[in-house]
Amino acid sequence: MKKIIISLVVFASIYNLAYASAIYEHKVQPSRSAIMYSTSNPTAVKTVQDFSAVQTLIDELYFKVNEDPENIDLRFELINLLIENKHYSDVCNQMSYLLHLYSQNSLDKEYLSQLKEMKLAFEKNVRYDREKFYSQLILAYLNYFDNDYEAAVQNITVASKNAKNANTFNRSLDILGLNGEEGYRTALSILDNIIDNNSKGYEYRPCKIRFLEALGNVNQSFKEMSIYIENAPDDISSKFDFYRMLADKNYPDKKLIKLLYPNQDVTYETFYELIAKKSFEIDDFNTALAYSQKLIDNYPENPIGYLLLVQIYKNDNQSTEAYKMLKAVRDKLQNQEQIEQYNILLAEFSDQPVKEADSLINSGLYSQAIEVLKTANQEELSVILALSKANYLARNKQACFEYLNKAMSLYPDNVDVLNYFAFIFYQEGDIASSRNYLNRVLELSPENSYALQLLDNLNRLESSAYINQIISAFDSQNYDEALRVINLALDIDKNNSILYYYQGLTYIAMNNYAMATAPLYKAIELDNKNVIAYFYLALSLDNLSEPQNALEYYQKFVKLLPADNYAESEKLNYAKTRIQKLTK
Repeated sequence: MKKIIISLVVFASIYNLAYASAIYEHKVQPSRSAIMYSTSNPTAVKTVQDFSAVQTLIDELYFKVNEDPENIDLRFELINLLIENKHYSDVCNQMSYLLHLYSQNSLDKEYLSQLKEMKLAFEKNVRYDREKFYSQLILAYLNYFDNDYEAAVQNITVASKNAKNANTFNRSLDILGLNGEEGYRTALSILDNIIDNNSKGYEYRPCKIRFLEALGNVNQSFKEMSIYIENAPDDISSKFDFYRMLADKNYPDKKLIKLLYPNQDVTYETFYELIAKKSFEIDDFNTALAYSQKLIDNYPENPIGYLLLVQIYKNDNQSTEAYKMLKAVRDKLQNQEQIEQYNILLAEFSDQPVKEADSLINSGLYSQAIEVLKTANQEELSVILALSKANYLARNKQACFEYLNKAMSLYPDNVDVLNYFAFIFYQEGDIASSRNYLNRVLELSPENSYALQLLDNLNRLESSAYINQIISAFDSQNYDEALRVINLALDIDKNNSILYYYQGLTYIAMNNYAMATAPLYKAIELDNKNVIAYFYLALSLDNLSEPQNALEYYQKFVKLLPADNYAESEKLNYAKTRIQKLTK
């Protein structure tokens, strides 16, 4: 019997997606905190008598396992807790994941040892358990981990006599490795027994079909699928699987519909939708394309064909065709789901040429960027703004402002549009217009980082122009004019250290030391590397008969002044002299 299932890994790899995803079948985020119990104390959970507390602990562990699926210690803690509380169906799901790791040789020996201990403990208790179906499946897993293949097959056979859940049993039968021709026939025998003695035996036919296909018994597979389809008319996935079985027979659509929808009155439209959507999901784009086109040709108001073709053409880099379909479907959307899908596709489709254009713009290829953007949706904001930018850099200022005005008409009071206007006027040196747009942005979005940064640049630009006037007035000893211009500049830029420095310097020149200290303190606060401000603040405090404060700032000046700053040697010598006198 061992040779029947010795090649588990090969067979399991075919179905690894089914059982690898099993861990996600139970996703419950805990609604409240729970005390965690360590696996080092297996009896700890017994102290939790309240059912809701136990369930909360289980939910908490599920959440942690889903967050960190490779943490096997956590998974074992969860399995032990599930067994302790007889959540056997969930144990099967967790065992499926462990078996997946085992088939990939990714389960350490220490865990196999734990599974063997778990088997011994489980065998002692399971004989008294009424859950024969799930308990036998768990034993099948545990026996398989212990290389007891014959016992695993026996457990599967016993479980089949108490079959309760087709999905769980089918998955377990698939992955517990009845492999090779003899193994497949054994599996078919087990399944036939269930099907013959179970009112819902048809639910086990998909698993039977897989084994028939493995044996190459195509005709019997067709018969089984026909029976299953008739008993499970709403199983869309199986209908599509049946279609794929029939695809190479070149049946006309009318016969395909009769086979896929026995005793069901459906239209060609429903059939075309099924094949188009399911083919797209498995990346069979040729079939999806053919049936999407049939949908459009025969049912031009059905949006599904258009939406699928957009994605197919987009994947095939046929941007022009994709955009045609996107435009064609816009007025055909029938529900919120389709509208959302359209919006996502529109965003993706518009974003692609914008990214390509940005790359071209960064390389200085402005004309090529404009041509790329012209293939995109001309009403999409990102496209319009990119066209404006590309045209501005290409020195097509008229076209730049035409696109900006178009953006403003389509998206009034949009902060991105207003920021673009502000930036262009800033670049053009139109400070007043730029400031007006920035002020509007900050009315709508006070924390807009781009607007705040551009406004700061704008203020510095204006204050720099004022500084030239301040220096000119100061050098001409026109101190009142210097102070007037300084106040104008501070109205624009209240965080400019240089303006406060010149304000303090001007008051010193006017022998008004009392007025000089405040702006000099402010200059140092805004820029503690403004070394000369320390000297003039010390000088002002010295003249105001504040020797201790003056000494502090003379010392800071001497300490901060670079040793090679020979231009300030006179100030340095004066500061050293005053330090000597003030320290006596």
